[in-house]
Amino acid sequence: MKLFGYLFIILIGLSCEKSELDITGIENAEKREALSPFAPKITSECESEFLSLGYYECQLEGQKHDGTELTNLEWSFDTNNTCDNLQIDKNSGSIYSKLVSSNIQNCQLAVRVLDKDKDAYSKAYTLSLKIINSGESSNGGFYRGVKVIGSLVYVATYEGFAIFNISNPSSPSLIGKYKTTKLVLGLDVVGNYVYLPTFVKELQVIDVSDPTNPKIIGVGNFQLESARDVSVVNGVAYISSYTDGMAIMDVSDPTSPSFLSKFDTAGATNDIHIDQNKAYLADGAAGLVILDVSDPSNITQLGVYDSAGYANTLTKDGNLIYLADGAKGLQIIDVSDPSTPTLQGSYDTTGNASDVELVNNHAFVADGTSGLQIIDISTPSSPSLVSTLDTEGTAQHLELLGNYVVLTDATAGLKIIGVSDLNSPAEIGKYSEFGGYIFNVTSAGNYVYASDAFDGLLIYDISNYQNITLTSSLKLGAGNTYDVHIEGSLAYLANYGDGLFVVDISDPANPTSIGSYDTPGKAMNVHISGNYALIADLTSGLQIIDISTPSTPSLTGTVDTPGRAYNFDVNGNYAYIADYTEGLQIVDFSNPASPVISGSLALCGATTDVVVSGNYAYITCNTEGVQVVDISDPANPTLVTNYDSLINYAYGVKVSGNQLFVSTFIDSSTHILDITDPLNPKSIKDLKSSGATISSAIEGGRCIIADTFSGLKVFDL
Repeated sequence: MKLFGYLFIILIGLSCEKSELDITGIENAEKREALSPFAPKITSECESEFLSLGYYECQLEGQKHDGTELTNLEWSFDTNNTCDNLQIDKNSGSIYSKLVSSNIQNCQLAVRVLDKDKDAYSKAYTLSLKIINSGESSNGGFYRGVKVIGSLVYVATYEGFAIFNISNPSSPSLIGKYKTTKLVLGLDVVGNYVYLPTFVKELQVIDVSDPTNPKIIGVGNFQLESARDVSVVNGVAYISSYTDGMAIMDVSDPTSPSFLSKFDTAGATNDIHIDQNKAYLADGAAGLVILDVSDPSNITQLGVYDSAGYANTLTKDGNLIYLADGAKGLQIIDVSDPSTPTLQGSYDTTGNASDVELVNNHAFVADGTSGLQIIDISTPSSPSLVSTLDTEGTAQHLELLGNYVVLTDATAGLKIIGVSDLNSPAEIGKYSEFGGYIFNVTSAGNYVYASDAFDGLLIYDISNYQNITLTSSLKLGAGNTYDVHIEGSLAYLANYGDGLFVVDISDPANPTSIGSYDTPGKAMNVHISGNYALIADLTSGLQIIDISTPSTPSLTGTVDTPGRAYNFDVNGNYAYIADYTEGLQIVDFSNPASPVISGSLALCGATTDVVVSGNYAYITCNTEGVQVVDISDPANPTLVTNYDSLINYAYGVKVSGNQLFVSTFIDSSTHILDITDPLNPKSIKDLKSSGATISSAIEGGRCIIADTFSGLKVFDL
């Protein structure tokens, strides 16, 4: 199962620690805390050292000091003025991310919890977050919104949509694609037109009268950022936005969509259902919102139901709304009186309910990592589980077609599930393109080796780089694979959950795992130096593993760094570590059993990658571009310049000769700089991708880019 929730925010560097911050609005909190022996403590799973996808949800818990969980709690929060993107549930302790329009924000959130049974407050804790808004796209690795029209399935793929023919459900076939340079999460299909809202305020209308050759015929601006989905009814498009509520456009002339109005909501609008001049909105942490849209120029709010979870999608049957409510499963809400919607019934699924459809007194729920859930709703006040099917991916969206469920399973692709027997749903067909979430690439000869967070090691044949083919793949461990290094016939891979893997690639068509070593931290990056594999192990610093016998790697030495060892480069007996918030750390490992930090340099808010060339280390610093450090004396590194004016958002960096290749998230590009004179770099050209580029490899006059959402890209230099 996939470990990521799918969003379009990047959350990195979150920490949880004690703080002296007071929580405003809590009378005598410190006094009560000091007097009470029952003061609860706060625990959480809020660490997020890796890049996360999808909306972020952090669940806080209050416990007694013996570890017993408390339930009758009330959460209080105090934030600085950059936390507006967060939505917080004071009853459940859930913190949700909400997309932000700016590139980067810093947020400090102080948290305190009251045990209402004992009238006792916890101590205050702080969460420090850095939230980066980033475009995402995929050439098929991530499947999102889905619409079924006859035997054709239209699937949003982050960078456009794909069209599948499922007339033979056991063997769906791809018959058409449409690509855009804008991020796309959802779509609607009416007649011969696909309506495609993008993340940058643009509604595109595509003619699919010939499904094999989609053509754009109209574009309009709907004035909202971060579009999530669209519903088209009677020539009017209703567009949901994570950040700005709902926009309405006139699409009676598909060639010329025109903006009518917009309505901002308190939450993050994920889905819209239109029925009899009313709009029913799944509004994230704000629950269900009901609007009167009979006059688009004067939209009014009729009612709100604050659901227990996070409202993702909804559907309506009679006077009942069926809400896919995230971690709280299926919520059934009576809207016969729109001004006072009331809970009729609920069923708490085991996963994260993200979509729901109805047929014959049954609700079919796409339940995230718990796959498909089928629920009997014949008695809405007491729904009951009929059956489940655990899919290999993360079930996100679904549509019903006769005895079939058409389900988008994130990186696992499109699934066709037979439900003629509701007690035994079964997968009968699928379509899945290779490459789900590529983090790093390296090349050797005619092969590219990619570390894919979800799918492990991917090996591509690029002998004809205009027709790249997947040779083989190998899933490794339960964690996410972030880096790969090739040494002869062996591949060494860093796995976030399970440490180091050694894979025999002497036959690229049949890679075989021959050894592993589970590091104590979270393995992010790997380099080979002689008989040693060096691992950037995040919170556990640098790990040095003896690989003289590849089948039985063993620990030789370790040194903890003050930050989070993210990525590093090796030059001689020194490892140059991008230590996230702690800048550059230089480790002398001339004695592998006893490595020591010989030098360090504070740099920027978050260093993510480093490469060494000559006497200089080039370090990526997010929005502060690339920092150039003189390392001629490893004990005393010195900052000499930065390239922030040339690079918008630097994440990954490689060097080849006198050229520096800088990968970015924000503008989906790899920037090439001439660093013949490191103090006076010159921009050569940009290699534009369509997703989020984070790494590259240079081989034989070609630049091979790991485009996290769009797969592998090869550019002729």
